[in-house]
Amino acid sequence: ASQGTSTNTVTSTLSVTIGEAAQGGGQYMCTATNAEGTDVSGAAVLSVLPKIISPPMSVAIAARTTAELKCTAAGYPTVNVVWTDPQGSVAAAKSTSHEGNQVTSIVSIANNEGADGGGNYTCTPRNSESTGASSHAAINVYPDIVI
Repeated sequence: ASQGTSTNTVTSTLSVTIGEAAQGGGQYMCTATNAEGTDVSGAAVLSVLPKIISPPMSVAIAARTTAELKCTAAGYPTVNVVWTDPQGSVAAAKSTSHEGNQVTSIVSIANNEGADGGGNYTCTPRNSESTGASSHAAINVYPDIVI
């Protein structure tokens, strides 16, 4: 006579609420334990598409001065912010800081062209999963006043 093996199946569901700053995105594993031992599943990745949570604000500056624009985005895996200038070229960030699943990027724009040096700058959040919706901010330059 053969000896029977008893199998019990347990199903468990995990619900994750994704917060404004992409809290909840990450890797999850399941651990099952019984009298025979413990087993751990492989990692399941919960991706959060990148999005801007604090867009850059338009600024007005005097000719031949510097403006800074700040953009904060979130998502998982790690999000980076790409800045583009009015001509569509990539503008290098002055600083970038990551905290949890969010990133804050600051671009510094030196206006050396007088009143014609302004324009729209674009902040675009990206990660390995996707590119999020962009946000724009204008740098408006006041002309020199000649008396």
